[in-house]
Amino acid sequence: MFADDASEKKEVTVDFFENYLNDFDVYISDIVLREIGNTTNPEKLNKLFRAIEHYKIRVFGHLNLNINSLSVLYLSNGIVP
Repeated sequence: MFADDASEKKEVTVDFFENYLNDFDVYISDIVLREIGNTTNPEKLNKLFRAIEHYKIRVFGHLNLNINSLSVLYLSNGIVP
């Protein structure tokens, strides 16, 4: 959403967040949250945390066995590159 260096991707992402996100239960992992926390640009950090709150993105705590098994299945079957 805040990648000014990739405007074509930014437009699609903003459209999704503004028009379709509420149709889904959206989650990020605690790992993603930690990565966001490592952002050194205070303005970008603030924008990212505000987006998580604004769009009501849920954070999974520790990855559980089911999530790990599903990710292995996706990767081994080429569903996710």
